[in-house]
Amino acid sequence: MSLTDNPQAPDLKITQKGSVVLSSLIQTECARIGLDEQEFVCLLGIKKSHKTSAFAEQLKSNQMEKIIQFRYKLVDILNVTLEQVDEAIQASKNAYYAQVDAAWRASFQPHAVLITANKIPSPIFAAAITGSAQKLYIGAPANLSKLAWPSWFVKNLPDRLPGFGDVQGFVINYTPDRAIRFDLLGNPVETLDTALRRGSAWMKGIPPNTFRGHT
Repeated sequence: MSLTDNPQAPDLKITQKGSVVLSSLIQTECARIGLDEQEFVCLLGIKKSHKTSAFAEQLKSNQMEKIIQFRYKLVDILNVTLEQVDEAIQASKNAYYAQVDAAWRASFQPHAVLITANKIPSPIFAAAITGSAQKLYIGAPANLSKLAWPSWFVKNLPDRLPGFGDVQGFVINYTPDRAIRFDLLGNPVETLDTALRRGSAWMKGIPPNTFRGHT
């Protein structure tokens, strides 16, 4: 498995700002210094084949969470500056988030996002056990007009969510670029120029099966 070839996303080699993603930096510098893939992996200290495969997949898909730990090794192996490595990592992150955002927009469905006392669940295990993070989202009812959505959401709001605390209001995401925040009575409070996304929704999108709406 190649560490750098990414046939599924050739347009992500260079980001919109012109920065090179990490996979391209590694490919270019390894070629410059005459380092093959096996030698490169050995120098990184990755010895087991399954870890090599995991590293390759993360690199090709621009997921940097577990690759950041190799920053200084990459500097030494590739004979580049830390600034170059960090810029490539950031470019990879930007490319990854752009992909996620594009997928989220393509599958977008109108929905409400609950506003709660705690932005981050506390204790976290309570939210994990009860699955309350998914309950932050309520799908818009397909059988009602948009004008009727606020009052419908008010009637279907929970009082509180484990880990997140009391529900204090909600935001209706009408489109990825248009949303309105409402109080607990359904009165509009604020117009937003982007959809509200909480927690893992920003990273993974909001799949339809997490909605608690009715059709």
